[in-house]
Amino acid sequence: MYALYLGLRYMVSRPVNLLGIGGVTLGVWALIVIVSIFSGYITEVRAHVRMASADIVAFHLGPQTSYASAHSALGGDANVADCAPRLLWPGLIHPPNNELADPWIPGAAPPSGRFVTLTGIDPVAEARTSGFASWLLPGPAGDLDPAALAKAEDWILVSSKIAAKRGLSIGDRLVVTSGGGDALATHTFRVAGTFATKHTGFDNHTVFVSIGVLRTLLGYGALDFVNEIAIKLHHVEPEVVAQTGRRLTLALLAHPEFQFSRPYVLPQGEQERDFLSAVDHQRGLMKMVLFVIMVIAAFLVYATLSMMVTEKTHDIGVLAALGATRDGVLGVFSLCGLAIALVGTTLGVVSGCLTSIYLDDFNTFMARHFDVNLFPTEVYNLPRVPYALDPWWIGLVAGSSLVLCLLAAAIPALRAMRRDPLECLRTE
Repeated sequence: MYALYLGLRYMVSRPVNLLGIGGVTLGVWALIVIVSIFSGYITEVRAHVRMASADIVAFHLGPQTSYASAHSALGGDANVADCAPRLLWPGLIHPPNNELADPWIPGAAPPSGRFVTLTGIDPVAEARTSGFASWLLPGPAGDLDPAALAKAEDWILVSSKIAAKRGLSIGDRLVVTSGGGDALATHTFRVAGTFATKHTGFDNHTVFVSIGVLRTLLGYGALDFVNEIAIKLHHVEPEVVAQTGRRLTLALLAHPEFQFSRPYVLPQGEQERDFLSAVDHQRGLMKMVLFVIMVIAAFLVYATLSMMVTEKTHDIGVLAALGATRDGVLGVFSLCGLAIALVGTTLGVVSGCLTSIYLDDFNTFMARHFDVNLFPTEVYNLPRVPYALDPWWIGLVAGSSLVLCLLAAAIPALRAMRRDPLECLRTE
């Protein structure tokens, strides 16, 4: 009992112990806040990617792939609910008569929103297969109907981001320049509406046009050429989707038309796998960097307890003279280190969780009153500062903090235990 009493008394009576508590608190706080923001960002990006994609997509179908042939190979799978043809091609958009507000100088960076991916679609099939209908934004005349859009021809849909950058409005004429070979072809479209997903990369570089008109522009005429197929599934559990993707890839490879190409079918978001892996790798590196803070905090605990052992040399001798055992002396300083670790870890966990939860409110306050934007959410197309508190990670951080601090406290505690009582009293 005296070990607990003396350990707590030594901790409270020495203000220098606040340095150790502060170091532990800072390390735990940083590990929780930074990792929770990274995790929240990854979760949001994955949700945005899923929102801008079908359940599963067939890529790399080869030159002049017939949609009818590909559909016959894919449609036989029991998990396939529907398919939609897509034709993706690079293109250039500009006003009629090349009336450019910001002329592009060769060799300079291209203006944002001019070089785009032309995505030819069948609006009705696309609406059945992906979230296309929910991407469409209402215009002056109300909601845009995919069925009505399919009856027109020279329409183009631009994202709200491109429309804002290029100053486009519904009804404006827009010229598209592209081509399937050495020769370029142009076609004038009329902006029929705008769309918006939450996927920034998709919105910044994608425009939708009629797949039939795009085939004509590229010189394919009446051919039902596609280079991508969006697929809707009955069951979208991750394991089922992966198995379906493998089956569909094998089905395409077995089809005679694809014997000279290497088609593959990927679940939604897999095309963004490299980007998400890079962000996840950065999160892992950040964990390693922040772990160094915990090591420094443990060193502070060691330093403060080592100074305490030196200062309390006479007290060690008195305790031994009064009958304290070596284990009792060890317990005094170990419990002091444990108290520092517990207080610092508790404060770090509580402050880290509260900071993650209220960081968006604090960011809004700083931007509104001091014009300081700590986390520019508009850059990442996020409604608020994201966070994801993982109980497993919080428990791991708290446990690691306690273990490191106890190991750091054990060194000076063992040194105190081994002190000769006579030598300690001789220092008086």
